[in-house]
Order: sequence, then C-alpha cells, then structure tokens
Amino acid sequence: MTTDNMEPELLVEGASELLITYPLMASIQLVCARMGRVTGSGLATNLRRHYPAPLLYLAVLILLTANIINIAADLAAMAAAKLVIGGPVQLYVALFGTASLLMPRSRRCTGAR
Repeated sequence: MTTDNMEPELLVEGASELLITYPLMASIQLVCARMGRVTGSGLATNLRRHYPAPLLYLAVLILLTANIINIAADLAAMAAAKLVIGGPVQLYVALFGTASLLMPRSRRCTGAR
C-alpha cells in the first residue's frame, strides 16, 4: 500500500503519536515485568496486597475496557484485508474473530519449560 494518496499531515500525526505512545507502553510493560519478577506475583495480586479492593476492581475494569477496545481495533485492522482481496468488512471481522477464538483451543498448552 502506498502513501501517495494520504495527506502528509496524517502521516506526521500518526508518527508523532507512535513516538509518544510506544515508549509509554514499553515502560509500563517493563515495570510490570520487573515487579512480577521481584515479587513472584502479577499486577492484580500486588494491587490487592497493597491497596483497597475497590481500587483493584477499578484497575481491573479499566484494563478490561482497554483490552476490549484493543481487540476491536486489531480485528478492524485485520479486516482491512478487504483492500487486498475484496469483500465485506463484516465477513472478515467475523472470520478473524472466530479464528482468534478457536486457535488457542486447537493447541494443548504444556506450560513453561
């Protein structure tokens, strides 16, 4: 896909958003990974140990909402396959969503090695 027909402002805006959000996302992942390695527990367990339960539930609700929005964005991006092979977007969303739900069940998890 070429960027000949895209507005230059959109390209600059997208790149600047990436330059801001990627380091923030990477730093949050790093902090969570280090906290998990040191304590041997995940983020929710550490929140539960040190903060009141309503704060834990609020954090879990925010994370759940963010993950649902992220999954929807991922499915919409995968549905952009219509640009390559044509067809209705709803069909691709349904196909990729179904495949994403079925794939983890097709392999047996053996745990960490």
